[in-house]
Amino acid sequence: MLKTGKYLAIDKSAYENGLLLGKLTGKYLRRKRDTICGVIKRTGYMGNIFRSRSRDFAALLKKVAPAWLEEAKGIADGAGMNADELLMLNSLPPDLFSKGGMNCTSFMHIGTRENLLLKIRDERNWTQHFVIKKNGNAMRFQSGTDIGNFGVAHFFNENCVAGANNTGSESKDISDEPRLSDCHILRLFAEQCTSVDDAPALLEKLLRAKAVGGAGRGRGMIFLLSDKERGMLLECTSENYALRVIENGILSVSNHYLTRKAQSWELKKPSKNTVLRKKRIDELLNTCADNLTLKDIMRFSRDRKYLPHALCNDDGKHFWMTISAAVQVINRQEPGASRQLFCCGNTRNSFYLPFSLRERVNFVPLVNGDFYEAADKSYKKFACGSHLSREQRSLEYKIIDSMAQNRFHEEFEQTAFDILKSASGKSKSKV
Repeated sequence: MLKTGKYLAIDKSAYENGLLLGKLTGKYLRRKRDTICGVIKRTGYMGNIFRSRSRDFAALLKKVAPAWLEEAKGIADGAGMNADELLMLNSLPPDLFSKGGMNCTSFMHIGTRENLLLKIRDERNWTQHFVIKKNGNAMRFQSGTDIGNFGVAHFFNENCVAGANNTGSESKDISDEPRLSDCHILRLFAEQCTSVDDAPALLEKLLRAKAVGGAGRGRGMIFLLSDKERGMLLECTSENYALRVIENGILSVSNHYLTRKAQSWELKKPSKNTVLRKKRIDELLNTCADNLTLKDIMRFSRDRKYLPHALCNDDGKHFWMTISAAVQVINRQEPGASRQLFCCGNTRNSFYLPFSLRERVNFVPLVNGDFYEAADKSYKKFACGSHLSREQRSLEYKIIDSMAQNRFHEEFEQTAFDILKSASGKSKSKV
């Protein structure tokens, strides 16, 4: 049994960090492995297909992200697994699961004092975690993703670069080979970008290496990146990419391409789901004009209009649901004073918690999956109701006030965790 305090740093070598993460997350990682192995058996896939894909993916990582292999070995040793199992989880055939889904909604606001980036993440209900990590001499970054995913779904790195990934349009030129997913590429941006201007060259390098896959079968990728100067939209397939620089104003994305170049790759018109979610985030943004606040952003992420095509989703009508959200607040004049709010869990069943860009330590329940599991128990009991709205307003408004004074209180994390554990144990009539 691993003995830890309430907080810990993850800042050693890639293997040592992986070993610690494996020990912390092993319970949920093994559960994910067993669930996916069950799906594989039901689909009738031959085992040699997965072994072959794992070998090919390992060979690719050796070329473009060798430290990930060291980290994977550590995670596997810590979790009591084989590293090949982790490679398998990260190189699954794109048609193993149902087509579609992964319907995230994001926007960036490039202002005069601050730049903001929000992503509301929708995916299968895998256990999520939030990690602040530094592998050896690599860049430190804060990230959220599902346990077992080598990639990330949200990031904020020590150079004040923030990033989010969204599934793109159904497109031509999407490889089914075991290549990097949108989450994997986003992690490379987190580890290597000192500004948004570094991202195109890195993406071009990956394209030349035939390392770029897709965000699911036949789906392209969309990336939103921001630093203290500007924002950037990248849309790509396995063969090409399009770019738009955002010098000021607001840009929102859901799951269809916006640039004319990328739209020429589309095989189908955007679905009702992605169109309605973009329409809704734009409607909400237009109500705020030039007075967008963090309270507004939190409210947007819990919005349920246009169900089952809402910004905050349950999995009653489709296999995906809202599982996390993050907003990075970049101070243009004092980048070191930048901060992030991260919501680990369905946004109606969890809390936004504050993290300074300078933060070095992790709240263990956020890393090991227990925080997400507490939020998920609440979700399974109350779905996307308003059962936590009073507690959310009370705690999150205190957090916002504290951030305005550049104060970050670690007790917010424990308070939120305690509320979630208590809420999941209540009956519906008492909430």
